[in-house]
Amino acid sequence: PQLQVAERVVHACTNGGIALLDAPTGTGKSIALLTAAIAWQRKAFQEHGSAPQIIYGVRTHAQLAQMVGELKKMPYRPRMAVIGSREQLCINSQVKASASRQRVSLNLMCRQAARRATHQGPPSARGGFGTSDGCACEPYVQLGGHAHARRVFERCAAPGKLWDVEDLVQVSASSGSLGGCPYYTSHVLAGSADVVICPHNYILDPAVSQCKSHHREHWSLEDRIVIIDEAHNLEQGCRDAGSVEASLSELRQAAAALAALAARHPLLRVRTRGVELSCLDLVTELQRLPMQLATALEALAAGAPSAGQGRAQGQGPGGGGGTGELLEGVDKVWGLPGHPAAGEFLRHAGLSAKDILSKGTEDLLVELTDRLLRVQATGQESAT
Repeated sequence: PQLQVAERVVHACTNGGIALLDAPTGTGKSIALLTAAIAWQRKAFQEHGSAPQIIYGVRTHAQLAQMVGELKKMPYRPRMAVIGSREQLCINSQVKASASRQRVSLNLMCRQAARRATHQGPPSARGGFGTSDGCACEPYVQLGGHAHARRVFERCAAPGKLWDVEDLVQVSASSGSLGGCPYYTSHVLAGSADVVICPHNYILDPAVSQCKSHHREHWSLEDRIVIIDEAHNLEQGCRDAGSVEASLSELRQAAAALAALAARHPLLRVRTRGVELSCLDLVTELQRLPMQLATALEALAAGAPSAGQGRAQGQGPGGGGGTGELLEGVDKVWGLPGHPAAGEFLRHAGLSAKDILSKGTEDLLVELTDRLLRVQATGQESAT
């Protein structure tokens, strides 16, 4: 089976095609996939002077270490990178403790701490990292430091070096105050690696795969060799990437975050389609969407009938104050069968109806709203 898998991989790489490969558990298909892809990559480089990067997606974080182990069995020693989650790679105990204490995601707390650190300047000027309104991340500031770069190169990035998540964490943690952030370091290393091993969501979730932060300026799925191991989990992976779970409290927090944004940026102006809006005007419109959903959830929690039942009983919008009016917005949420995607819901929320949105602005607001629905913080912390 390994030879057959390798042959199909080489054929797909040569022709720029897609190969769907299946083999019984324990037949060595993973090592066959990676070996064949690297062999083709090396041959392409010898013939053309360049070759596509290999992105190898695995289902779980435990499989990241497993694939590095498989890579060590091969005769090849490509430049490689392993991308994991912040939960695996974060070395800032203060940030992790703050996220746990405030019951917010580590992703959100990490971004806030990194932003504070870069805005506050070097720690020596303030007697250390951290502010009264939250912690700042010293490892993030050290990310571009010479000492950190040298240690990472010697232990992980030098030619012939194969490393795992634990190796990168050890390099950073053992460097004391000079250690840079392992999470963002792995993203930087992935930009120039021959082989990148990552979880499925870095391939399947557009919010992750299309991220263009300066740490991942070279990241792309275009013109790459993309291998998805455990591909029978693709359906669930795509479903997870296209789904958002938001509780009633999170929707209220999203509205509070928007209100804080207007308070912090009162002079901000947005001009679209010849109409100039203040930050407060825009925030007022954006708040309609999470507030409508929050109102709908409150109605459901109170035991009100569904929107469809309300209309069937003559309780639709304008029908005597029934729940149909409260839940009308739920029928317009993008992704439900029988309704257009985002545009219909935004029109119902009042954004397009007031003719204040261009198509580009509408797309931006869809993304912003989706992200706000994921936020699990309150007040100004949510708005940063």
